Amino acid sequence: MKVTRNATYALTPELVMDILAEEDFQNEKCRLTYALSWDSAIQVERNRVVIQTRRVMPTDPLPEVARGFVGETFSIHETQTWTGPDDRGLFVAELRVHVQGAPISVAGARRLTPKDAASTHDQIDLKISASIPIIGRKIEEAAAPAVAAGVDIETELLAKRAE
Repeated sequence: MKVTRNATYALTPELVMDILAEEDFQNEKCRLTYALSWDSAIQVERNRVVIQTRRVMPTDPLPEVARGFVGETFSIHETQTWTGPDDRGLFVAELRVHVQGAPISVAGARRLTPKDAASTHDQIDLKISASIPIIGRKIEEAAAPAVAAGVDIETELLAKRAE
C-alpha cells in the first residue's frame, strides 16, 4: 500500500534540511506522534545526513488485528538517509521504518526540491509492506492511516517552523 504526501515550505531546501537535522525538531516530532518514549540520533557528514529515531508507541489507536501482533506497546525505528544538495539544490532521502515485533515495514523516498528562490517542494513517497500471507493486505490498509498521520505531523511541524 502506498502513502504519498506533498508540501511546500517558505524556506530554501537548505534551511528545511537544517531544521530536519535538529535534534529538537526530531524530539518534537516524536512527542507529537504520541510516543511514550523516544531517542534520536543525527549524524552529519559532508553531503550526507542520517537521522534516526526510535519510539515506543502505544497500541491503543491500532486496529485489533494489528494489536494482536505487538502487545501493549511497540517500537518504531525510523531512518532517514539524506544526500545533497546536488547542483540544482535538491536533497534526496531514503526512508526506512522498522516496526519491532510486527511483520510490517515502511520504505520510500523523500525529495526537497527548490520551488523558487525562497521556497521548497517536499515530496514523500512511501510503501507499506506486511509479510503475512492472506491478511498482509489488511494489515497494510490498517497501518496506512497511522503512517499518513505521522507524515502529516512532520510536514505540519516543518510548515510551522517555516513561518
